This record gives sequence, C-alpha cells and structure tokens, in this order.
Amino acid sequence: MIEVKIQIDQIDYGGLAQQALPTVLERLQGSKGDSKAAQALKGLGHLPADAMKMMLNAMPQDVKDSIALAFLKSYQEEIAAQVNRLAAQKGVQLTVTGVEAVKVSNKK
Repeated sequence: MIEVKIQIDQIDYGGLAQQALPTVLERLQGSKGDSKAAQALKGLGHLPADAMKMMLNAMPQDVKDSIALAFLKSYQEEIAAQVNRLAAQKGVQLTVTGVEAVKVSNKK
C-alpha cells in the first residue's frame, strides 16, 4: 500500500461556498461532522450566493478551514473515484481505498 499526501493552500473560500455549499449542507444533514463547520454552514445556507461569499470571507481562518475540510470530507468517495478513473484512462490499474482530509499547521 502507498499513501499519497496532497497539500492544499490558497483556497478561494468564497468560490467554494458559491459552488459547493448547497451540496455540502445536504450531505452534512444528519451527520455528526465537525460542529464548528456545520454551525457556520447552516447559518450561511439560506443566504443569497453573494452574501454567503461575503460572510464566509469575513469568518476567522479556523472556521473557513473547518468548512473546507467539511467540503473535502463530503466528497471523499467522489475524489477516490476520480483518481481511479484518471489512472484507468492513463492505463494504470490501481484502486484508491480512501481519502482523508486533515488540517495541518503551516509552521515550519
């Protein structure tokens, strides 16, 4: 087994909210995900897209990171499937068995 790590930086949180928030909210309903992210997302859920984007950009960084993590976690299966499809298109047989998203400190 091989573990691959991808680091993500410079996230467009406003664009994330505008494009993915409805789906993430739907997937978080009934789940026991990160409460900070879930509370922030539920508060944004009924705002127009532009207002949602402004509110999200004004939130503290740790809340924005929690929301980005909730987004990534809600799409774990789809991310794995996309990597499997890409590998197959390139003629490589492999199976991604899991995708994990965690916050890391950017202290060096």
